[in-house]
Amino acid sequence: MSNRRRVYPLESRALSEEQIAVTFAMTSRRPEPFDETARQVSEATAADFHERWVVGYGHASVAEHAVVRLAVENISRIAAAALEDGRLASYTEKSSRYQVMPQDGFHIPEELEQNTLPLHEYRETCRMLFRTYENLLSQTLNRGRRAAIDACRAVLPAAVHTNVGLTANARSLERIITKLMSSPILELQALGRELREQGRTTAPTLIKYAGENRFEKSRSTVPPSPAPG
Repeated sequence: MSNRRRVYPLESRALSEEQIAVTFAMTSRRPEPFDETARQVSEATAADFHERWVVGYGHASVAEHAVVRLAVENISRIAAAALEDGRLASYTEKSSRYQVMPQDGFHIPEELEQNTLPLHEYRETCRMLFRTYENLLSQTLNRGRRAAIDACRAVLPAAVHTNVGLTANARSLERIITKLMSSPILELQALGRELREQGRTTAPTLIKYAGENRFEKSRSTVPPSPAPG
């Protein structure tokens, strides 16, 4: 075995994220180079390893080597704030500072759908805010597009839709999913379920048991209104 220093990527196109996590985990018990170990790790071996050591014995740090990237679209700014609250991940959000938000792009909470009058008032309030937004834009665009969009976004409701690009390791993603699914807000619960479903396509074993947590649910509160993004 050569003692020459080596720094090299493990090719993610040839290995799944769970295989990469196992390859890195095995270095604590095996002397072989990473690439040699990787050639011996199959999808089945990775699943068995994670089921035993990560899930069974709680060696959750192994999951930090598996990276999941998810595109999240058309969620409210409130949901985006809750999603981005876990800073052990990377986020890029659609910015109302640079983009004009479309008038029909706002979230309608499931909680209101059984209450006709509050739902009507909610819709009309959001539409009024968007009309105000568009009117302000039309009056200020002659001062410069970017400056006008930045100034006028303050009147947008927190329900305005946004998109978020999320990159997280499997351990952090599991924590994010648990927090969202334990929320009293139905949009956040649904978002947590979708993150779990799509995240399992990349790290099926490592986030297999992510879900609502009774302790987390008991301490969950409604998140504060987000600042404009």
